[in-house]
Amino acid sequence: MGKTGIVIDQLDMQNVEYLLMKTLDLIKAKEFVDLVISWVIAAVDRNIKLSLNMQSLMLEVLGGLLNSEESEEYQLDELQISDLNRIYNLLQMNFTSISNY
Repeated sequence: MGKTGIVIDQLDMQNVEYLLMKTLDLIKAKEFVDLVISWVIAAVDRNIKLSLNMQSLMLEVLGGLLNSEESEEYQLDELQISDLNRIYNLLQMNFTSISNY
């Protein structure tokens, strides 16, 4: 992931969701968070059509990351934290609007 850069646009939906699932697993395991968080941010910023299950999982993991008392362990800078808050809010608004239908 570090060598290729963010290649979400070149992948089919199944592989995007699989890759995002693995990035969320890494975040939960507190491994390579500073590297993989950019993939999650890119998926939301590029309006990738994610399943409701994936959106829900992303909200859960990102919410935990943002609310963690151990957030210093993740060594995220202010810009990353700001981006995380922004995409968390976007996901939350989108998830709420879709689930209200």
